[in-house]
Amino acid sequence: EVAGVLIVLQLAAGRGVRDLVICTDSDYARLSFTCHLPSWKSNGFLTSNRKPVKHRDLFMA
Repeated sequence: EVAGVLIVLQLAAGRGVRDLVICTDSDYARLSFTCHLPSWKSNGFLTSNRKPVKHRDLFMA
């Protein structure tokens, strides 16, 4: 799910798309990008339990 969102974002950026709506039924992908990503960036990509975020490499792309 996360990889799919990332591909869409990369394609959109490469084509100069400035506004984009992504619809997903994946709470994991939605919450990861909209809620958790800013915190992960500031805390070294650790969860609230201080464990490494799964798929960190995808979120850092």
